[in-house]
Amino acid sequence: MRVGVPGGCPPAHAGGYHRALAPAPHPVRILFSSSPLTGHLLPMLPLAGAARRAGHEVIIATGPDLSDEIERRGFTAWPVGPSKAEIDQVGLPRPPGPGATDEQILWTNVQRLFINPSAARAAELAGLTERSPVDVVVQELYELGASYIHPTSGQRLVHGLGADFPGFIDLAARGHAEVARALGRPDATEQYLAAPYIDPFPPVLHPPGRPWRDVRPLRPDVGEAPTGATLPESFRRLTHPRTVYLTLGTVYTSTEAWRGLLEAVADLPVNVLATTGNAVDPAGLGPLPANVAVERFVPQALLLPTCSAVVCHAGAGTALGALAFGLPLVLLPMGADQFGNAAAVASAGAGIVLDPDAATPAAIRAALGRVLDADSYRRAARAVADSIAELPTADALLAGILIERRTNG
Repeated sequence: MRVGVPGGCPPAHAGGYHRALAPAPHPVRILFSSSPLTGHLLPMLPLAGAARRAGHEVIIATGPDLSDEIERRGFTAWPVGPSKAEIDQVGLPRPPGPGATDEQILWTNVQRLFINPSAARAAELAGLTERSPVDVVVQELYELGASYIHPTSGQRLVHGLGADFPGFIDLAARGHAEVARALGRPDATEQYLAAPYIDPFPPVLHPPGRPWRDVRPLRPDVGEAPTGATLPESFRRLTHPRTVYLTLGTVYTSTEAWRGLLEAVADLPVNVLATTGNAVDPAGLGPLPANVAVERFVPQALLLPTCSAVVCHAGAGTALGALAFGLPLVLLPMGADQFGNAAAVASAGAGIVLDPDAATPAAIRAALGRVLDADSYRRAARAVADSIAELPTADALLAGILIERRTNG
């Protein structure tokens, strides 16, 4: 199996990005707060890592099921609010009846996944921060609970994930109203919208007329492979000259969807490396095609340098990781910001989008053949990689923000 960055395109995080920094002259205590979804937590870790390298104290608050992963990475974990499993067990609040509109269905799912858990998280965070105050709060944009935590410096940052979600500002305001009512607190929408917005989605992929008032671009980071880590033996045994990475993320995934995806790539003259996440057991997928290897999880930093293309759900972390390595994509959006992410990548010419009704095995197979064989998709993906490489690193962004805090404070 060939290893190396296709076409010699360097990853956007190359070049001494993770150098050790001198200790901060004024160390602060920074709380990062996230929904208990891996794809929402991981984009925040580069900034958290930069804070730790600069000598600041970092606490990451999210569902208890992610505590082990947070602590494995060397951060302090505050397990707050429900876990992802507990959220799923609750089911849909006030299920929309027959004939419900797309907007009603969306709102129902936003309540279940984000708003109700945010209220529970806020109540626990309030007690923790009263006993152990924090100086700065960084909240991912779907985690509204931290809007009701008051950092001692008054500095708050909202950390983005992907493309702008149509109508998100209205959803956030509606969500804040519900969280505030549940807590018996004043609505925090205004301070949330006024906070600097940390944006790891490259400007080249954004349409004009953005809703955020103070956008701070951040170079997305695919992370680092653990020291000494190698690809699983199941991956290394594959021998085709080209390799494709498959994933459906951790939320909109199922055994049925995976079987259709594997049918699409069966017996193609490429290696297929697939990761299913914890929600789908690879053993339940049945016999695998000879060109396919499946694991639950492998760090993207190990996988992507070996690949020529990516087929995925258009989650921001996976899409940006692929583009940082100049890899074209086949995008299969299923919900949330995935449709916006997919449309942005397609508009840049770096991938092909298949909506759910059109994503048949035959259509996926044909689209993959096009992004592998047509130079235009590779050139466009490399152009996006170049634009990503020009964005500020997490270290530079954090230093600038904290200098502002000292200057303004």
